[in-house]
Amino acid sequence: MLQFNDSMEGHVNLSTLILLLAVAPSPIVPGDVINLQVRNHPELAGAYVVSQDSSVFFDTFGSVPLGGVDAADVDSTLADELSEFFPARIEAHVDVAIRVHMIGEVNSPGSYLIGPHRTVADLVAMAGGVNSEGHLGGIRIERRGEKMRADLHRDLELGLTTFEAGIRSGDVVRVPRRWWPSAHEFVTYASVIFVSLALYDRFLAD
Repeated sequence: MLQFNDSMEGHVNLSTLILLLAVAPSPIVPGDVINLQVRNHPELAGAYVVSQDSSVFFDTFGSVPLGGVDAADVDSTLADELSEFFPARIEAHVDVAIRVHMIGEVNSPGSYLIGPHRTVADLVAMAGGVNSEGHLGGIRIERRGEKMRADLHRDLELGLTTFEAGIRSGDVVRVPRRWWPSAHEFVTYASVIFVSLALYDRFLAD
């Protein structure tokens, strides 16, 4: 498993980090959506949801197993499997939409399907954006309970895709709560303190 901690992120240059993340495995998992186009066979085109047994079902051909197949290899795998039913090898083109869980300080936390060409900013927008309590600078990826990356704000600013950022199917993207008060909260707290001190001074004067 490709995993980065804070110290590594500080010592790996950006281009190298993007390259490493982009080649990280992205296995197909249940809930992913396979958007398929097949040259000369428009009847096969469509969006196919990966079932719980990690297969996709075709009405004509039955189930095609995709367990353990990387997203980058789905097109060739489907071409191999489906070509058995045709006189000549078919050409398949696939885009895989992965399911990502947005949690923390976003307006609409939940599970979202996002394609490989959508950006980290798109993902945040799908979740309704960061709420007033969120700290976008602390956005991070978690995978099976482990923190994978903690500098997604940089990817967001650069307009990187979710794939380039290393987000994989089933990942959790967490927006943490900021630890400092907002300007409005600061003014409110300051006002409360000021009023309290004024009352205290009046009490002493009496």
